[in-house]
Amino acid sequence: MRITLQQVENLRKRVDCDYQTAEKILRKVKGDEDQAVLYVLKRRNHKAKKIVDLASELLQKLFSYNLLLIKNGKKIIEIPMVLLIAAVAIFHVPLEFMLILVVAAVIGGYAFELDTKESGIEEEMTGKMDQSSHRHQDIDDLIEEESDKLGEKNNNFENVLTENVDENDDYDEIIIE
Repeated sequence: MRITLQQVENLRKRVDCDYQTAEKILRKVKGDEDQAVLYVLKRRNHKAKKIVDLASELLQKLFSYNLLLIKNGKKIIEIPMVLLIAAVAIFHVPLEFMLILVVAAVIGGYAFELDTKESGIEEEMTGKMDQSSHRHQDIDDLIEEESDKLGEKNNNFENVLTENVDENDDYDEIIIE
């Protein structure tokens, strides 16, 4: 199909894109301007969604890191890295001052650790899985106990049936031909 200059200009006005993009899209949708507009809007939404997802993932990762200050194996303070970075940026804390603080803390017997909240989530999930497996084991035990009880009742019933029957009793057989 032949794409006219008028079609390209109309699409450019409707969706605010350059000439080459408008022409390419019109060729892709075989000259249908409405389909071209929908195509451009879907592509933009898709790109915007990707950007939002990427930014969200980056923020989640940033918020998952904490700086721990530890002395004698005990956690003294836990500072989110985002908060620490923001404080340094906002208050223009010089790097030299930060280094002096770190050296003083190490000399004073403190240690630093970088921790992620993800490890806590993994531990929590492991704990829940362990609880679930214990519940599963408890259910298996209950089923086994109940089946044992049913087995005992069944044996008792068989015993009652066989108690009254003496093997030496003669039975009259009736044969029907």
